[in-house]
Amino acid sequence: MNNRIFYLGYYDIPQYAEEERNAPPAAVAKMTYIVNALNRIGYRVELVSPAAAQNKKTAKGRRISLDQNNTLKLFYSFGGKNKISALIRFLLLKLSFFFYLLFRVDSSDTVLIYHSAEFIGTVSLLKRVKKFRLVLEVEEIYADVTGKEKVRRKEYGIFEQADAYVFSTELLSEIINPDHQKPETVVYGSYLIPGRQVGGRFDDGKIHCVYAGTFDPRKGVLTAANAARYLPENYHIHLIGFGTKAEVEQLRSTVEAVSAEARATLSYDGLLSGRDYTDFLGKCDIGLCPQAPEASFNETSFPSKTLSYLTNGLWVVSVTIKSLQRSALHPYLVYFDECTPESIAKAILSVPLSDDHSACEAIKELDKSFCLQLKQILSR
Repeated sequence: MNNRIFYLGYYDIPQYAEEERNAPPAAVAKMTYIVNALNRIGYRVELVSPAAAQNKKTAKGRRISLDQNNTLKLFYSFGGKNKISALIRFLLLKLSFFFYLLFRVDSSDTVLIYHSAEFIGTVSLLKRVKKFRLVLEVEEIYADVTGKEKVRRKEYGIFEQADAYVFSTELLSEIINPDHQKPETVVYGSYLIPGRQVGGRFDDGKIHCVYAGTFDPRKGVLTAANAARYLPENYHIHLIGFGTKAEVEQLRSTVEAVSAEARATLSYDGLLSGRDYTDFLGKCDIGLCPQAPEASFNETSFPSKTLSYLTNGLWVVSVTIKSLQRSALHPYLVYFDECTPESIAKAILSVPLSDDHSACEAIKELDKSFCLQLKQILSR
């Protein structure tokens, strides 16, 4: 058995954080978990990341040994933020990514891909040329987000080419592999349980809620912030995550406006990662998952922050969406139907904090099941 896996996706490590490559924290967290699972079932992994630098500085290309089992390939990316430099950077990275894989991957290799609309064409061509085994990790159907029919045709083309799948929800399995003709497994996110957080819970006598993730307004961060208007003074809502400069400025303005009127405390706590992120979550009591329930991507995507909250011992308050209701973690969530500040606040106040709700044992069982199924689909 060839025990080498090429894992393609937007990935980076904190050591090179100053390069500001476009590696979304949620994607990095899930890929890190899957690498861990692959190592535990006997595979070595080469991560290949086309993530581009997002600042004005040049980022060097490098192949890094992460540990005895895993390596990471990053490509040269020059700086500049105008449209011309961005286009040239994109094309250069795309070519570098293509030729690296063309000469690096053999027909006997397995390539696992964190599905991305940006390199569907590249992977599709490489698959036809190199004939490697393609395992497609599908987090969501991007055409449901963009609404573009051209993207949908390309996506379903790569779905057809895949030899096996790693889905983020059962609903994706039903849509893409309805008759289960190809091997598959489902993994909602990282099933790694963090160690005990530093310092324990907040000890100010308040109930601490946290929204963690993107500040894209479609994901509900501003709605979560405004929920503070409907909570009593013994509640504190924290907002941590990332966004564009405009999104961060809008969030800061909202925090200032809400704080001037609300009895509850509302704070923007910046972007946290790694141990700082898990330690912060572990200090809180309730994790918030607000987003527009009518958005089409909610039908198939699994909010990654849900698992981040559960693995750190939080209750989860979430909008009612099918992907969560159909999941094995459904019993550990408190739902609201309308994504309004009033509905979120009402759900927060309904959380039975005195009950023992730990999902850790259920998550450990999901981890065992995923590793077993992953081993089965890779050994075929």
